[in-house]
Amino acid sequence: MRLYALLIALCIAPAICSAHDTSNADTSSGSGWRWSPSGLMFYPLRAAELEPRVGSMYQFGDDKLRLDIGNSLDLTSMHIDESTELRTGADFFTYTRLRSEGRFKFPVETTDFYFGVNFSVRHQYSPESNVLSGRLRVAHISSHISDGYNGDRTSFVYSREFVDLTGAYQIGALRMYAGANFLFSSIPDNFGIIAPQVGCDVSLPLSPVWTLTGGYDFRLVNISGATTAVHAAQVGIKVGEQYGRGLVISGYGYSGKSLHGMFYDLTDSYIGMGFQVDL
Repeated sequence: MRLYALLIALCIAPAICSAHDTSNADTSSGSGWRWSPSGLMFYPLRAAELEPRVGSMYQFGDDKLRLDIGNSLDLTSMHIDESTELRTGADFFTYTRLRSEGRFKFPVETTDFYFGVNFSVRHQYSPESNVLSGRLRVAHISSHISDGYNGDRTSFVYSREFVDLTGAYQIGALRMYAGANFLFSSIPDNFGIIAPQVGCDVSLPLSPVWTLTGGYDFRLVNISGATTAVHAAQVGIKVGEQYGRGLVISGYGYSGKSLHGMFYDLTDSYIGMGFQVDL
């Protein structure tokens, strides 16, 4: 309950500030709080597992599917100057594992729920130069076995509350990033406190409509005192805006501990193919 109260307060506070600052905002210089800015300033990390997505992916070899539903929204914005902007937002999404049984039947085996708030900053040195950005998220994840699961694992309480910090530097079409996940509460309590992360994204326009997009993400996770690596990769073609709405057809690769909480201590390794709708 304390986490829920904190998340609600963090969501409401920027809105209150925005409402109070509107009358004093300097519209000529672009400073002051703004409500409901357009777009998403810190674009989701393309290959990282804990990112908002809308889409589905088929895992070859084990007849599993992954279904992602959710989004991240920027709620308020404040321009410090012409080059620097701060934003606050919210994250709400799920990632679900299904089993393929043919004839378009896909029983749901497990679903993970993610919700939280985020704070992002972006600094562009000049209209033509590189971009430095960062994102801080405070979030909660819970996981549940669904009635379509037919294995031998019994349901248990899985809950994690954490702070996630990422810094990124973009050079043209390439964005490099590094960060860490800081866990402050969990059930079970056998996770390491810090999980470092590094990776890169590529968003290379091929035409005004087509974009080559992809990414690689590397994390270290500690479970019951043992540290293991998690590799995730994605590469595909996007039809639509380079950084905005569009349809992405991608190939996926994953190796490491399962991203689904009910199977957190098991290893997943697969190649997949699927699609995403970038909002």
